Amino acid sequence: SSGINAEWPLRPGSGCDCGHKMGNKYSNVLDDQFVFIGPTVPAHTEKELKHALQTGPAVTTYTRSGAKKLGAKCKNGGSHANSIIGYNKDSFIIQESYGKGWGNFKNGTWETEADDICGKAILSKAYFTVIFYDYDRANAYYSEVDGEESGLLYLVYASLSFTEKDLSNIGLAKNRCAFMGEHCKGVYKATDGEIKLVSSVSKN
Repeated sequence: SSGINAEWPLRPGSGCDCGHKMGNKYSNVLDDQFVFIGPTVPAHTEKELKHALQTGPAVTTYTRSGAKKLGAKCKNGGSHANSIIGYNKDSFIIQESYGKGWGNFKNGTWETEADDICGKAILSKAYFTVIFYDYDRANAYYSEVDGEESGLLYLVYASLSFTEKDLSNIGLAKNRCAFMGEHCKGVYKATDGEIKLVSSVSKN
């Protein structure tokens, strides 16, 4: 229910309350991005988990121990479940289930080094869901835009965290455009050779 607009509560018996038919009432990222949910697979090595975290969070379970040392506060088991949401040079970042104000960082997260007792316990039960992006379906919705360049509105790349690779050719730009949904209306190769995404949003 986290993707449902609070102004449009579910109405039992009223037919389909779903994103693909009532897009103005729901914010359904998966529906917008043309994806298939694949299998859930293990990520039991540091390399596998870091690879998995490139596409989204992983899940894990462990059992809390009575140890006082930070890296030994959990052990192999299944009595507590959390999400692994990222990593840095030496540690994995865990999202705890005690609320956003919990923990030393005051954002509900904590860290554990990958090679300590706790890190090894978390790795032993780490799993992630494989998501397949349907680029062919996405590209079917958008094509190159014809017309005078001066009459087009362009999306601001910086505010959308685009990388140079995302805009390096028409094909990649079409994928990016499709995943943005209604705000992107097509792709255009400008006179200077730069690939641009055409917007439905007025500059005003």
